[in-house]
Amino acid sequence: MPKNVVFSSSFDALRLYIREPNNINLASANYINTCFMTDYVRPIHKIHIAFNRGQGILIGFVSIFGIYRFTILLSEAFKSGLEWPGLDYTFDPVRQKEVLGNDNFRAPRLTKEDILRPKHSKELVQRELDKGYKALETYSQNFKHLGGEFSE
Repeated sequence: MPKNVVFSSSFDALRLYIREPNNINLASANYINTCFMTDYVRPIHKIHIAFNRGQGILIGFVSIFGIYRFTILLSEAFKSGLEWPGLDYTFDPVRQKEVLGNDNFRAPRLTKEDILRPKHSKELVQRELDKGYKALETYSQNFKHLGGEFSE
């Protein structure tokens, strides 16, 4: 995005979140609405930026090794005369190569509530983490996921 857009007031809350992380929380682990962030075959890193023009919401989707997946509320007041396709970058850290995707892909249209308070069970998160760890195990003989369960 152009520098003047990034430094506009639309991103004030995000800048405050980065500088003063104790004041607000704009990011959440999101295993329901970020399913497209992994293929369960390779450990991919992914960044996807989606714009919901109707709500003026700009959403960041982040995946690390295809295991840890987050949604981030980048802006609640982003204005644009046009709806634009998502910006997407996917990287395979094992092969050290960019992974090309579908230019016509659309991320899920989320609300602010979907981003900040995803509704998934502890069991769903455990299953999703297990799938990601199993993909990592196929890439390294020395990697071993011990499983285990979340404590209460």
